[in-house]
Amino acid sequence: MAEQPKCPKCGYGYETRGKGVASRFKETQVRRNTGAVIRDVDRRVIDEALTLADQGIGVAFFLRDREWTIGREEYRDLIGFGHLHELLNHPGSQIHVYAMTRQANLENARKAVQKSINRAISTLANQPDIRLHIEKHIKTGTHCTYTGDWVWQFAP
Repeated sequence: MAEQPKCPKCGYGYETRGKGVASRFKETQVRRNTGAVIRDVDRRVIDEALTLADQGIGVAFFLRDREWTIGREEYRDLIGFGHLHELLNHPGSQIHVYAMTRQANLENARKAVQKSINRAISTLANQPDIRLHIEKHIKTGTHCTYTGDWVWQFAP
């Protein structure tokens, strides 16, 4: 079996992260790409996240029935929302693009992640506060990160 691609700068490859965020995200991507069912979120947890968001204690951001709930709006499932979810769920962490895509070429992986994130952000046009915050605080490149300080309500 061929060795998985690694970043020439940091030596990071998506197989080297083990059981961390990248492998959980990769499993989700594989399930999404193969059409397998993604487990539904408990309705009670969703209600709690939305209640906290209404009280000003965070912004709801979760996947349910192949639709993302962001703030009070629902959006169709886009890969970019999955990338955003990982970044927002781990503020300050640098996540390598290999952890977010199946691309073997670093430049193609970087472009694919950037394009999918930008596409997802562009769909948030009817929620300008959220869109502008994410645009300002998501940094893409070989490593992607979220640098903002908003509280996000994630349902498991």
